[in-house]
Amino acid sequence: MTVGDCFGEMALIDIQPRSASVRSLEDSLLFCFSNRAFGSLRDWNLRTYTLITLNLAREISRRLRRTDALLAEFAESSDRSRSTRLE
Repeated sequence: MTVGDCFGEMALIDIQPRSASVRSLEDSLLFCFSNRAFGSLRDWNLRTYTLITLNLAREISRRLRRTDALLAEFAESSDRSRSTRLE
């Protein structure tokens, strides 16, 4: 992870337990909040809540696209490997 990266964002969107853990190798400044705090933000400042939600959705979408590309690459290399063995 690098400066500006986020983790645990899925837990804010789908209200499920976190699926990731991280450990910092150097001093870090973190911003964290609970589902309850995130919901309170919605009631307190809808514009900020909406901006954060859209940015989280964009990050989840970027990660999903990257994963899709990796899976497609893996499937293609598996198909090539299988074809080579059959020849």
